[in-house]
Amino acid sequence: MNIVKYFEEMSTAMKLVWGVVFVVVVGFILTSGEENAQEKLSMAYLRGREITVEYARETCKKGIKNHVSSEIGYPTQSDTDPMAYAATLTWRGNGKEFTSIVCNYHKDKGLTSLSIDGVEKLGSSAAAPETGRKTGTTVESAKAGEKPAAETGTVEAP
Repeated sequence: MNIVKYFEEMSTAMKLVWGVVFVVVVGFILTSGEENAQEKLSMAYLRGREITVEYARETCKKGIKNHVSSEIGYPTQSDTDPMAYAATLTWRGNGKEFTSIVCNYHKDKGLTSLSIDGVEKLGSSAAAPETGRKTGTTVESAKAGEKPAAETGTVEAP
């Protein structure tokens, strides 16, 4: 049977149904292969976040091994800035060796700070004074016999 002759013999309603099906199929084929700009940005953001967290996790684990003997696993919380390749990772412990570890990572600077149970183990003294105890006393003031920062209300950088 000739397809043109078959088409001519079809009713108008049937022609309309086949026309709609054809348009839907062609539209689906044309749009299924394209990603819009929003989807591309979302995927780039997620890839950047994933890469940042992975680098941060590897770098932080190396720094944490110097202070904690047990295996820490994956962080329980992460806060990232994929555009700046910076991340803050937090681990919650069981209280035996540590209760919390907070690690800051930046792509260009590496491990920028490491805090275990509120005690800074690494970091720039210009950005934040090194604390000798959990009370917030600076190392210099603790050596000089001054009151802890929690009692005075202020901590001055050296």
